[in-house]
Amino acid sequence: MLVIFNGQLISESEKIFSSLSRTYRYGDGFFETIRVSGRRALWIDLHTERLIRTSKILKYDWPEKLTDRYLDEAIHNLCWKTGNINARCRITVFREGQGYYSPENPKTNFLIELEPLENQKYSLNEKGLKLGEYGLIQKPSNILSLFKTTSAMPYVLAGMFAAENGVDACILFNDQGRVAEAHNSNIFVVQENDILTPSLSEYCLDGIMRKLIISLAREAGLNVVETALNPDELLYSDEIFLTNAVPGIRWVESFREKNYGYNTAFRLVDLLNSSAGF
Repeated sequence: MLVIFNGQLISESEKIFSSLSRTYRYGDGFFETIRVSGRRALWIDLHTERLIRTSKILKYDWPEKLTDRYLDEAIHNLCWKTGNINARCRITVFREGQGYYSPENPKTNFLIELEPLENQKYSLNEKGLKLGEYGLIQKPSNILSLFKTTSAMPYVLAGMFAAENGVDACILFNDQGRVAEAHNSNIFVVQENDILTPSLSEYCLDGIMRKLIISLAREAGLNVVETALNPDELLYSDEIFLTNAVPGIRWVESFREKNYGYNTAFRLVDLLNSSAGF
């Protein structure tokens, strides 16, 4: 399989860093996951904006050539070279330098990879998800919690917990004990005529799909409230659904002893596909 490393097409088996890598040693990196449909990177402008914003927070020297147009063309060309039409794209950004906590060389590297997907359109999962909760590690109340860094151990442990306990996703809590997100998605709940989701001040991930769903729902006349959510409030909700840039929207069938429907989620998938041009 081929990948793009710093603008060059190489084999994924080629060496791109050593054991001295800052990504390996300190998790000094961040990433973006993008859905590619028909060789087109969906909402590449929003993903690029978040990449640039993350680079500023983490004090990376962002290469000027890495515009949304450049990345869109690079992903399109990589699709042709690898034979992918629909794919999950990951862009990983990491620092070159050796050194200890303070890097000796601030050069920014980037890696673009593809993983095939079957479907071009978004579709709602036929079987609802089982949602659990992971409370061993809480998300800290700082700006890093908003971004997708390669220091992802809380998500790894929550994912392992989900697998061990027979659930599809786990809620992560902030350090105030309130709902932040699921371990691989943002979270929304529906209560009568309101759609609620943790606000960014609750230190959930500042997800691209989260932003899109809020915008699309409001344009459709739905009332979306960004707020604080206690876990017990989920038990008084009519629906729970999770959002992520690649699968889109997934509805939750059960949490604790409660079962949920999917009417709002079903409607939002149609709006999402329409917005994507399908």
